[in-house]
Amino acid sequence: PGRGRKSHVTRLLTRDITRLVSVAPNLNHNLMGVHGHLAGLALGSVDNTLRFENNAGRLAEAVPEICSLPEIQDRLVLCVTDALICQYRGEDRTLLHYARTLNELRFSRDPVALDVLALADVESGRRSNPTDGEKPVPTDVYLNASLIDLGVADTSRIRRESAP
Repeated sequence: PGRGRKSHVTRLLTRDITRLVSVAPNLNHNLMGVHGHLAGLALGSVDNTLRFENNAGRLAEAVPEICSLPEIQDRLVLCVTDALICQYRGEDRTLLHYARTLNELRFSRDPVALDVLALADVESGRRSNPTDGEKPVPTDVYLNASLIDLGVADTSRIRRESAP
């Protein structure tokens, strides 16, 4: 009884790793908007993720909660978004005809802000190449993450600086 209802953080995070650097692509995810830092950190740090991976509502709640665990949040020191290319459709399949070149690398300590910027890139790519019947990009996971103070989800509050 009760088995399968709780995820456990990987032993690497609980015993060996003291600092985390997250590197994420600018790649769409049909249930979360982007498969960015929050998704990578949450789904890669715990076991038993199948129970919420195929349900957008559960993902929107579980991913921020997992990322807020001390084993993850307290060790996260840097996030890097590989925004050289943004694939705005296709998820984990390589569909370069649904991609656009951005030629950017983004650095921050705020995984939510970087994911929200990637989400804006995905939305922009979809607007430039519309498909009939396409569902809107989900944002609940980022709003939930900002509610529990994991980062900033409001693009008007995100400061961007460009290096020469």
